[in-house]
Amino acid sequence: MTFIHPTRRYRLYFDETGTGDLKAHRKDQNQRYLSLTGIVFRQDVHDLTFTVRLSALKRRIFKSTDVILHRRELIAREGIFSVLRDEALRTKFDEEFLDLIGYLPGPAFTVSIDKQSHFEKYKAWHFDPYHYVLTCLVERFILWLTRNAALGDVMGEARGPWHDMRLRRAFRYLYDNGTDFIKPHIVQARLISRELRLEPKTANVADYRWRTWLLTPPTEHSSSCSKTSRFLMTMERRSFRRWKKSMTATPRASS
Repeated sequence: MTFIHPTRRYRLYFDETGTGDLKAHRKDQNQRYLSLTGIVFRQDVHDLTFTVRLSALKRRIFKSTDVILHRRELIAREGIFSVLRDEALRTKFDEEFLDLIGYLPGPAFTVSIDKQSHFEKYKAWHFDPYHYVLTCLVERFILWLTRNAALGDVMGEARGPWHDMRLRRAFRYLYDNGTDFIKPHIVQARLISRELRLEPKTANVADYRWRTWLLTPPTEHSSSCSKTSRFLMTMERRSFRRWKKSMTATPRASS
């Protein structure tokens, strides 16, 4: 395998909001939507700079670098996040985290699907919603890599043997066959690996948990929108401005 220097290698980290269960909305309308958010890092920036800064922030605020930043617990200030009930410390965390987000050097992409509409529109054939939005997300990453003459790979969070096996198989199919909008030779020229990397939560990769709520797209059925703090809304506005400025990929044609 040809060595690619970290300054020339980019990685798309992705995570989901919602589930891939196509019929979950029948029991709970909050499960109607599925979104995947991916953030692009240059590998050396992630490994040598961003991870160090995030660990330092955790140590200052929570006295531990092992804490994983879960959006729901942060908003509720539960468990280890109960220290954020202190207004002065919460303000310090807000300011430092916003500063860290302002440092992010790469673009972010979010792809969402209305599973209810998808189910109603396609009566006889249903593309797995999770695989569909991942395909759309990777397309945008490949287009971005192409426009920037760069190379990269893709990493997500492991969920379980059955789910991971199917997701890896879908990713290999994309690599080998391309998509409706990107030919195989372009996919293979830009992705440095045919394998999708999936790591468990316990790996605590720097941006695993916080990237989901960094760009969680609001939906009309989202029950958590009313609970979003001023900090999170400010963060989401800043993130959107960064995304709009750095987004260079051609949008996928609607089907």
